[in-house]
Amino acid sequence: EPGLYMAPLQLGVQANGTQIVYTLDGSDPKQASNDSINVVSNALQLSLTDSVIFRYFVESDQGVRSGVETLQYTVVPPPEVNVQFLDDTVDDVYVEKSRVRLLASETDTIIYYTTDGSKPNKNSSFKLGLANFHFTDDTTLRYFAESSAGFSSDLSTATVDIVELEDLSSISLNVPSSDLYMAPLSFDIAANGVEIIYTLDGS
Repeated sequence: EPGLYMAPLQLGVQANGTQIVYTLDGSDPKQASNDSINVVSNALQLSLTDSVIFRYFVESDQGVRSGVETLQYTVVPPPEVNVQFLDDTVDDVYVEKSRVRLLASETDTIIYYTTDGSKPNKNSSFKLGLANFHFTDDTTLRYFAESSAGFSSDLSTATVDIVELEDLSSISLNVPSSDLYMAPLSFDIAANGVEIIYTLDGS
């Protein structure tokens, strides 16, 4: 039926034993000089991603033609939400925090979401067009979008893994203070359970 649809719209016409002559721009398919005319036999199957005015007639092998049917389809793109991770990772994890943003393709798109791994629905928390998050613990963010026309996107999931910095304040480093010493100068650094990273050239 003519109306408003989310892309892609699958359009089919079945007319066994005839030719289907059609246009998609609203022009007359019976006009012989029309460059927009398309002709198929028996069946027509279209996948529409844009709005069209579909006009067609069928013609039998004997040359008998039907009248022209006109159908208008308004086809809109599905709502989209992009996830943006605003902090850098270390070995694919975030250190202490992670800022995440959900950004819809249209400002009037509703973003429904959960942060506990459960499946969101239209009773879940929501934001309009943009949602910002600040996570300090491992989080599974699940979300989908609904356009102003009432069409919904697929469900998406974003996983955030966060590690805390280890408290090093309790580690005792037995390092001589800066001063003048006679060679050779020997010292030991003991720091169990951690890596010791150093340079000797001041870098």
